[in-house]
Amino acid sequence: MSDADSESRYALQAAELSALYEVASFHFAESEESLFREAVHRAYRLFPVNAMAIVRPGPEREVVISIGIRPGTDVFSELTKEAPNRFIFSMCRQDRRVVLLMEQSTPLSARERRMYTVFARRLEDALVTTRNIVQRRRVEEELRRHRQNLERVVHERTEELEHSNRRLREEMDERMRAEEARREMERRVAEARERELMERTGRLAAMGLLAAGIAHEVNNPLQGMLSHLSAVKRALPADFPRARSLEMVETGMQTISSLIRRLLAFSSERDVRWEPTECGEALDFVVELLEPEFRKGNIVITSPRDVPRLNLAIPQRDLVQVLLNIFINARDAMPRGGRLSVGVAVEGSDCRIVVRDTGQGIPQRILGQIFTPFFTTKGRRGTGLGLSVAEAIVRRNGGRIEVESQPGKGSAFHVVIPLAGKVGERERAHTGG
Repeated sequence: MSDADSESRYALQAAELSALYEVASFHFAESEESLFREAVHRAYRLFPVNAMAIVRPGPEREVVISIGIRPGTDVFSELTKEAPNRFIFSMCRQDRRVVLLMEQSTPLSARERRMYTVFARRLEDALVTTRNIVQRRRVEEELRRHRQNLERVVHERTEELEHSNRRLREEMDERMRAEEARREMERRVAEARERELMERTGRLAAMGLLAAGIAHEVNNPLQGMLSHLSAVKRALPADFPRARSLEMVETGMQTISSLIRRLLAFSSERDVRWEPTECGEALDFVVELLEPEFRKGNIVITSPRDVPRLNLAIPQRDLVQVLLNIFINARDAMPRGGRLSVGVAVEGSDCRIVVRDTGQGIPQRILGQIFTPFFTTKGRRGTGLGLSVAEAIVRRNGGRIEVESQPGKGSAFHVVIPLAGKVGERERAHTGG
């Protein structure tokens, strides 16, 4: 080999090493466009290219750089044409593909093709790095904007929250003051009402004692009158024309005497031995006692003719008081008259007494309060104790009171009391029958 050939070969190797060094120092840029411009600049300085293009195929079909390509040439169609003097390399095939086209005037040698491939791959690495850096910077900028926006929103919401908290504390303080004032007013009203009710209850108790005393005083002369009337009847001849009138007078006086005895037994406060109550007798007594007054108010009492002779596990005095309170409550619910019906039925080990009226009914919103002590809808006419006392008595004796009502259609009170056994069975047990 001649010295000239050696020098030429050494010069070629030196140029190749210099080109490789230039390619190796090719890293990344601020953007893809600046990276591609730097790539074209280096390619023209390092290689014998006379035309070059960088395009983005696919839906974008964008020609990023085109230098030395004949005017009017469709660069994308040129990418499908192979030629000895042309180098085509596809970069980033999985993510936004870019195609590099390099062309020189003479066919590419194997050395030149290797150099172009190294250049293209280094450009691809720099493109990936540039994209990552740009994407990171974009994300960082987006995060910075979001952080600033979040800080602004947090600041605004904090101020709004502090303002809302101040307003809430002020409203809570105002409500607490209003609640304290309301409770104080309710307490004063309750105290005044309780004093009034206690006074009225005391008057009613005094009237009850007075009525019991009057009944006792009336009973003594009444018994004397009955004794004298019986003696007069025995002294008169059998064919006395007014004998029928005397019998009617005696029957009336005996009815009055029976009512007074029952009233005295009901009002007695002495501690007597508890005995079961016969349901029919208690109902008859209450109906007999209240029917005249109900008749004056155009109220018809309908009670069963054949009440089962049931023995209830409740003292007669308690049962009579319960029925009296329920009857009187029904009367007050029918100020213009109506009908009060009574029914009795046996349900297992209980007796159910149903008192139904055709009165005004009870609104649903207060139905759960009617057994509350001192609760009344009658104004000054009521004490609010009748139904609460009745419910307490029934509950104390192991029973319960149920209510069904419909405004404008009347109410029904169900008094459920445990059975103590039928009267006939008890009598047979005592007699051994």
